[in-house]
Amino acid sequence: VKHRASFIRRSGRLIADPSEDQVGRARRTRRWAFIGSGIVLALATVGAFLTVTATTPRPVPAATLSPVAVPEYTPPPPPTEPAVPANLVTDTVSGQRVFLRPANAGTVGIAYLLPDAGDDASTLLVGALADALNDAGLAIATGDLGGTSWGSPTSTTSLAELRSWAESQVGEVPVLYFGVGMGATTAVTALSREPDVPVACTYAVAPVTDLATLATADPRVRQQIATGWGRIPDAAENPSLLVPGLPTETVYRVIIPAAPEARVADATAFVSGLQESGHTVTSLTASADASIASLSRDILVFGQECLS
Repeated sequence: VKHRASFIRRSGRLIADPSEDQVGRARRTRRWAFIGSGIVLALATVGAFLTVTATTPRPVPAATLSPVAVPEYTPPPPPTEPAVPANLVTDTVSGQRVFLRPANAGTVGIAYLLPDAGDDASTLLVGALADALNDAGLAIATGDLGGTSWGSPTSTTSLAELRSWAESQVGEVPVLYFGVGMGATTAVTALSREPDVPVACTYAVAPVTDLATLATADPRVRQQIATGWGRIPDAAENPSLLVPGLPTETVYRVIIPAAPEARVADATAFVSGLQESGHTVTSLTASADASIASLSRDILVFGQECLS
């Protein structure tokens, strides 16, 4: 036979030659291995191309480019402070700083702005309220009044010295006391200690006349009172007990605060005491967000009516 037979007959059946079958399998394995290697190589080539394409910046036509405007940083303007009036007069009297703004024209009276705890007296004569008082014909004056004195004897002496100095500048004119908190307390104690010194009007915002209770309730104020008085005044020295002795010639306007409760009760009791003693008094309960600015119109109306 020229070629070896691929099949042999055994037991009446044709079967493949084992050696030929192994050769075929080997050829097929090599062929698929070659094809698989080609596919892997092709995929790797495509992946590399896509990676390079994605990371390579594309040229952008010049016509489509536009500069990005970066705004210049502008620092915020500093807070503006009211300008010090040109006509402000300052001096030192017995170690106390004193300040005066004469009325713009036609002086009808002088308003003494009595500082609250923490106030810098020099700032009280600057601002919208001070301008309005000047425009209404009122000179305005203030001083340190012994610092955080809460109506101590020192504050009364300092107020008397302030009045003497201010009257030497503007003459003897009707007087209005205006005070908030500690300033209102100073007004009350000064009126009780010098009832013969004329004061036409008193505008008291949230006055404190029960110092003994306040000193117990507020440790910070307790220290202020102890510094101003040199001790904690007892209940017998409370300004609330001085109400019957306040001058009846003075017209009173009391602003009752919205809070806290103790201060509301204090101011309310002060109004009741004035009414029971036959004093001329009106009152107003302030809103929760009340401020001196919001009370400016009421202050002006009261002052003009009282001094007219």
